[in-house]
Amino acid sequence: MLAIHETALRDAMNTLPSISTRVRTVASLPRLFGDALLKKYVADAPALYVVPGRITFADGNATLEFTVAGVVRNSAGHEKARNGDGIDLGCDHLMLMALVALDGKRLGNCTWTAISAEMADDELFEKAGISAIEVKFVGTALAIPTALDDAAFDELDDFMRLHADIDLQPQASASTHAQWLQEPPDYSGGQPDAQLDIQLPGASNP
Repeated sequence: MLAIHETALRDAMNTLPSISTRVRTVASLPRLFGDALLKKYVADAPALYVVPGRITFADGNATLEFTVAGVVRNSAGHEKARNGDGIDLGCDHLMLMALVALDGKRLGNCTWTAISAEMADDELFEKAGISAIEVKFVGTALAIPTALDDAAFDELDDFMRLHADIDLQPQASASTHAQWLQEPPDYSGGQPDAQLDIQLPGASNP
C-alpha cells in the first residue's frame, strides 16, 4: 500500500518537465542519518524527497498521508532560500512544483490533495547551509483488504519484530522522523507520542 503510492508520487514529480529540468534530485528520503544525511542534502539540493506519513483507519477504509520535503542551499541567506535569487531555486519554487505535480492528481489508487506546508526550522539545517520546506498531501480513502495473498509473505520469514514510533499530530519534522529511524534511535530532536513494539511468534528477545 505504501510502496505503490510512494513510487507513484515520486514518478509523477520526475516526469513533470519543470521539475526534471530544474531539480537535481527527486527520490525517497535517504536512509542516512546525522552528518551523513546533512551532507547528502547539500549534495542533492535542490531536491524533492517523498516521505510516507500517517495512515488513519475508519469505516473499513485507510487514508494515507505523504510529505514532500524540498531542500535548497541557503548560502545567500534565508530570504533567498525561500524565494530564490533569480539563479537558484528557493523553497517557494519547490512547493509550487510539488503542488502542480501532485495536488488533485490521480496517482496510484488515490487522488491526492495538499493540506499544509511548513518551513522546517532546524538549527542543524542552518549550520549545514540548507533550508527545507515540507508539503503534506492526503489521499482519498482506500478500502482495507479483507483477504491476504500468502505468496506476498514468502520473503518475510525472517521478520520477527515490529517497532514503531508514533507521532500523533504529526508534529515532528521529517528530519526528526529520520533520527527516530537510526539504530539505535536518536530522540534528541523530540520524543514520539507513543511507541509500539511487537515480538512475533518464534522471535527471541533483543
